[in-house]
Amino acid sequence: MPKTRNAFALRSFDEKRILQRPFFQNLNLFVAEDEEILESFDVAQCPNSAAMEEKLSDLRGLMKPVIAYTKRIMDYEFKLEKIMQRYRELYIETSASICKERYERAHTFQQFYVGKVMGALEKLQGKINRTIWAGEKKLDEHRRKEFCLRLKRARIKAGLRQLDIALKVRVSASGYASYEQGRVDPSIPMLIRIAEALKCSPDWLLGFT
Repeated sequence: MPKTRNAFALRSFDEKRILQRPFFQNLNLFVAEDEEILESFDVAQCPNSAAMEEKLSDLRGLMKPVIAYTKRIMDYEFKLEKIMQRYRELYIETSASICKERYERAHTFQQFYVGKVMGALEKLQGKINRTIWAGEKKLDEHRRKEFCLRLKRARIKAGLRQLDIALKVRVSASGYASYEQGRVDPSIPMLIRIAEALKCSPDWLLGFT
């Protein structure tokens, strides 16, 4: 006859007690409020590149607790799997119906609660990533427009025509015009030559100062 001394040593599986834990109570936050949260990170409303970068940095920071939260749920699911496996083994050893009942309750909890939380977290991570991607795209567009405006402003301040700058930096007039119009991004060596011709810094043209 199999040993049964520790057959019922496992703590009773109590869904209500588990659902009172903070990371399950927060389920409504991830499901219902994530759209509203992400709307506050729309960089389109930012006045300049620095503000956009700060907003994106905050959004990347938001991803850290979400990832940590996901890891906690995964760790919990791993522990739950071990509990379920133990109940399975006890049922095989003892044929005790209570072991089968607790296994089924744990399995139901895993499917409907843990699975739901993981689905919500994966959905939220996807939304955050898409928001970051859209924000970075807007930031690139803003930087390009800002560069074009500064480039033109510096040229006018220097009293030069586009042809004059083109000759100084050894590029065609249409080639230089494409920089001011934002159709082509200058290479780093070209950017340095343009900055020297306009007597300004590359950092200023790029909007860093």
